[in-house]
Amino acid sequence: MTTSTCTTGYIAFNAISNTNSISKLYKANFNGTDVTLLSTTILPKSPIAWSPDGNSLAFISLDSELCVVEVKTIKQNCFNNKLRVYDFSWSFDGQSLAYSASELNSPVNPIYTSIYIRALSSGESRKVTGSRDLARRSPRWSKDNQKLVFAAEGSEQELGVFLLDLSSSKEYRLTAPDYRNYAPEWQPS
Repeated sequence: MTTSTCTTGYIAFNAISNTNSISKLYKANFNGTDVTLLSTTILPKSPIAWSPDGNSLAFISLDSELCVVEVKTIKQNCFNNKLRVYDFSWSFDGQSLAYSASELNSPVNPIYTSIYIRALSSGESRKVTGSRDLARRSPRWSKDNQKLVFAAEGSEQELGVFLLDLSSSKEYRLTAPDYRNYAPEWQPS
């Protein structure tokens, strides 16, 4: 077994009980001490992501809601917008979450999803992608929080990675529709 060189910080993780198969969210010191339960009523199903300042964690609940837990207070907030959330990312300033979602009344495995932005200070969500019938997934923020990149698929002509300029609401295709494209990421600077 190798020894970690990390000497500070927390680790957040989902744990599933062997007795009842219920997933819960925990944090622990870097060395495994001080394990603390963070979600007492909301059960996480997705990967978790730290906010850029390290004060909050976001995840998708078993009810497909986007949730945020403040680590110090263990205050939990889920956003039920009558949407089924699939994936998300934090803005670099930690003030917003971008997420892909479909209407709750759509099929369980929907073809069409849109990208939304949730402003955490106001609690407001807004749809930021157009109404074309596409499955839009994996929204990722630019470093300046002015653009999103995401993968989309629909008809054969609409496959690709797209860039969304948030100031103009215009979408630009970045890749040719010859392949299905998944999980775009910006290069860190």
